[in-house]
Amino acid sequence: MGNLAAIESKFTFEMSHLLHWHEGQCSNLHGHTYVMYVEVERFNYSLHDRIVLDFKDLKSIVEELIEPFDHALTLEGVETAYVDLPTKKVLLGFSPSAENMAMLFATRVYSAVAGKLGKSAEFNIRVKLFETQRNCAKTAYGVDYPYDEETMKLLEAVNV
Repeated sequence: MGNLAAIESKFTFEMSHLLHWHEGQCSNLHGHTYVMYVEVERFNYSLHDRIVLDFKDLKSIVEELIEPFDHALTLEGVETAYVDLPTKKVLLGFSPSAENMAMLFATRVYSAVAGKLGKSAEFNIRVKLFETQRNCAKTAYGVDYPYDEETMKLLEAVNV
């Protein structure tokens, strides 16, 4: 694999959701101040590359990605009592759990970074998404961590 270098940035956004299948408090409509760390881990990095990716580019990519979710009600889409509310919403087609949201963000960041680095770049995206100060979901996506076909179809179907 060669040399490894990485950059990481921190982002914050507000989002509400409910987990209709959950047996506890999370089945109620509620919101979080999410804190998300996004890492670009680049393989075969050379000193001649100078940087993994410009921090400005990573900031732009992630801020554009989270904008539709910021101050939005994010739903699976089966919660009929909430789907018609006149508010900013995102309908996913899968549960808006922290784990699933981290996977969605990782794939979207990967695609955008691939556009910046080019087809020959080998890299992973790591996402750590804090729902509370103590609890987070983590995932990685990329060269070393591909997702299965069914998961990719669900993630790619999200229209935001």
